Amino acid sequence: ILAGLAWRTTVSGLVTRVRLGAAGILLAGLVVAAIDAPVTGGVAGALTLAAAVLSSLSLTTMLMAMMELTHQVVDHDVSVRAFTVYDVVASTSMQVGMFVAGFLVAASAGSGWPVDAYRLYLVVGAAAILATVTRAGWPGPRWTGRVHAHRPPAGGADAGEADADDGVDADREPAAAVAAGAAPAATGQAKARRAASEPGPARSQ
Repeated sequence: ILAGLAWRTTVSGLVTRVRLGAAGILLAGLVVAAIDAPVTGGVAGALTLAAAVLSSLSLTTMLMAMMELTHQVVDHDVSVRAFTVYDVVASTSMQVGMFVAGFLVAASAGSGWPVDAYRLYLVVGAAAILATVTRAGWPGPRWTGRVHAHRPPAGGADAGEADADDGVDADREPAAAVAAGAAPAATGQAKARRAASEPGPARSQ
């Protein structure tokens, strides 16, 4: 809830939020790993609670930023499929992680290790998340991708389907779009100048 209330809309800062969230998860894992088990003192209990809050805030922020990034880069034509895959991967990963964690918690009960297997699992998993989001090649925002005009075929229903790319291509660079629009105008001006400089028959033609 706190992560949702603290969220502010941004475009360019989403990747930074993903990486900061991953760093917060790793920091929380390191704090938990450094606390002696079982937790008995008030200070250790407060640190454990603070680590849990930090981990939850960081994870929620990271997932919200990744969801927003997905909204920006997925074309609307494949959005249903993309977000279905997104949801399946996220939920399956969580279930597998909790399944493995249950065995590690059972194996860590009464362990004589300085850091038990479950807490090592938390630290290693958090480090893997941070490494992944740090090394990932993040795509730039594309927002709605292609904006289709949805015009009917010029020759009627028998003329076939209209080209879906007749609309505005939002992926075109502004400079390229300006150049594409300016080229015909420049060509027309050049022809007009040549016609004006030629003798009478050419000019009338």
